Amino acid sequence: MIQRNFRLWATQCHGQAAVLFALMAFPIFIVSGFSLDAMRQVSLKKSLQEVVDASALAGARTFSYSFLTADAGRSATTAYNSNIVSLPGDINCTLKPHQFDTASFSVKVSAKCEVPTVFGIGVSGRSKVAVKAEATGAAIHKTADVALMFDLSRSMNAAELDALKAAGKRAAELIIGVQPGARGRVAVVPFAGGVNAGDFGNAAIGRTSDNDDEGDDIGRVCVTERTGAEAYTDADPTIDNVGGVLTWADTVASTGFDRQSIHNCPDSPVHPLEDDLSVVKGVIDGMARSSGTGGGTTAGHLGIAWSWYTLSPNWDSVWENMTYGGHGGHGAQPYGDPNLLKVAILMTDGTFTQAFAEGVADSDTDVQETNIATAAEALCAGMRAKGIIVYAVAFNATTEAETLLKNCTDNDPDFYFETNNLNQLDDIYEQIAGKYLTVGIVG
Repeated sequence: MIQRNFRLWATQCHGQAAVLFALMAFPIFIVSGFSLDAMRQVSLKKSLQEVVDASALAGARTFSYSFLTADAGRSATTAYNSNIVSLPGDINCTLKPHQFDTASFSVKVSAKCEVPTVFGIGVSGRSKVAVKAEATGAAIHKTADVALMFDLSRSMNAAELDALKAAGKRAAELIIGVQPGARGRVAVVPFAGGVNAGDFGNAAIGRTSDNDDEGDDIGRVCVTERTGAEAYTDADPTIDNVGGVLTWADTVASTGFDRQSIHNCPDSPVHPLEDDLSVVKGVIDGMARSSGTGGGTTAGHLGIAWSWYTLSPNWDSVWENMTYGGHGGHGAQPYGDPNLLKVAILMTDGTFTQAFAEGVADSDTDVQETNIATAAEALCAGMRAKGIIVYAVAFNATTEAETLLKNCTDNDPDFYFETNNLNQLDDIYEQIAGKYLTVGIVG
């Protein structure tokens, strides 16, 4: 009897499924648990990355117009704190100190979150795992060709000129960036009682290279106004020359009212578009107040004209002519390119008073100043018609100069700046150049 019952028990199959399930359930639960933990970590990693990206972009955006690491850091932290609250409440996140690069205006944001594990602690002994994310937001330069026009007349004292140089170099840093050929280019157009175009002036007035009939060195060619139908255009100078240097003999022989230009222009010549930041800074550093006999007067309309010429593709015959010191990198790109901005930043501290050629120059000072203002505004209108963006900076300027510069910007307050404080020049040029920075995630 006992043997028969034992045999029945040994051959009984009922309940095996439960036993097998019990044996299999544990590893299934473990695998499922780890999968749930892993999915939660992946989801959190994605969410944390989005928070860090937004923080880096906010910091870089502030950096692109404030230029201060403290401001950029505050913006990045504020954005982080605003977005991190959207993550699950059972995680613990730490924001690392931000890292800044003032050359590229970049902000690196890094954060780490600890995520509690649901099943891992019973098996691996780990109650939480770390999730990390980082992003670098940076100011990205828009591609722009920019002409910087500087007043070097003797009304600019040494301290003011130093401040202007610092502002110009800062603008060049923002426009060109740190890598030559990658972003923008800058042309430097000094003026005083005239404009010195150097040997490029010989090309523009139709003379041979190294012509120095005036005997004041080839580095000084005092160009004058273009006259005739193309007076206020950027026509190709090989077809229609601009005005040449006027000597005393030229003015005596003139049938109209011309003034001699020789020695009126500054020693510092025009430098065409350049993508090498070190070269542009060197040119700006080398600018000096005019030492010419007419250096106290102001031929701002010529500065405006030559600012336009540096941005004009019609003038590539001059800027790219190697005989006169040019090369292909100086030439202007065609108008209308949606991927390239053309910008002129005009600056003066006084009324435009000096003119040379018949039609602009006049024996009556008031008439001459009126003619100059008309010419300057016509040149500005011509630039705007070609799609060139015109900014104007009036520094400690006269009412007449302020009115003229406002008209040059078509009376748009977003493009006109004025100050009597030399310490504000840097801020103004940063603000203008900063308009050509955008931001993006670069790492």
